[in-house]
Amino acid sequence: MPRRTGGYIITGEYGPPTARKRILVLVASPASAPLKWMNELNVMATVGVVKSTALKSGGTLEALKQGLETYRPHLVWYVGHGDVLTASHSTLGLVGSGDALELFDPKVVADMLAEHAAHKERGVLEAVVLNACETGGRTGLLADLLHDRGVRFVLFW
Repeated sequence: MPRRTGGYIITGEYGPPTARKRILVLVASPASAPLKWMNELNVMATVGVVKSTALKSGGTLEALKQGLETYRPHLVWYVGHGDVLTASHSTLGLVGSGDALELFDPKVVADMLAEHAAHKERGVLEAVVLNACETGGRTGLLADLLHDRGVRFVLFW
């Protein structure tokens, strides 16, 4: 499977018909470090988590913010780089203009996601999957920050 660059948002639903849950998949595959992520999306489509593999432009912090506000997902699934090093810490690599790598402090992303956590008024976000290297297990990494801010379930590696 070839590596595909760009940033994408894919939405879908999962769960039994009487209790459907919404999923927002955010893919960030910058031109400087492209990922092989289409297999993951194809499996999600095969099992019915996403209805199609039609891609909408996204992969940016702004796209994540808009997706959280308009789609109100129960689950956010991030596919991208999690071990991009800055001067002081590892962080997520999102996609900016021209598919360039764009870095954000994990606290900024954690705060944005935590605002939509199920324990907040009008919040529904129950879980976050971080399919990205080194996103948890140490103080200051995104998974730990999300858990500390009240996101019930955070899966990482």
